[in-house]
Amino acid sequence: MTDEGQAHALIRRAKDELGRVDILVNNAGVMQLSKIEKGLSDEWRTMFDVVNVMGLLHATDAAVQVVNISSVAGHKTRPGVGAYSGTKFAVNAISEALRQELIEDKVRVTVVERGQPRQSSPATPQTRRLKKESRVSTGSTSSRPRI
Repeated sequence: MTDEGQAHALIRRAKDELGRVDILVNNAGVMQLSKIEKGLSDEWRTMFDVVNVMGLLHATDAAVQVVNISSVAGHKTRPGVGAYSGTKFAVNAISEALRQELIEDKVRVTVVERGQPRQSSPATPQTRRLKKESRVSTGSTSSRPRI
């Protein structure tokens, strides 16, 4: 979804071959963990300009239902995930605007906000570094249901 032309071509091809797109699930996303003070502009650009925000917009062509995958980080942030949370706040805002724009066309727009997995995911050098730098708990800080 990083190439707008390819994203639109994919939707056109699906419509040509199948007649319509019943459901579009925007699930592409990257999570670059870093403190904002680190100034990792290239990583942030990848999240905002390439995948999490613009990729979602590139893929959101007409469908009967649009499902955008977000995160509880779109409501609550913590040290080390500020930029990522910003992309998820954007996903939520874009989804709400799209829902309002398409309501008369009877297109449903749904946001699925995934939470922290119950079991810890495998540690990577990046997550180990983040834990060491910010001493953030890996437990969920949200009371929202997990999906």
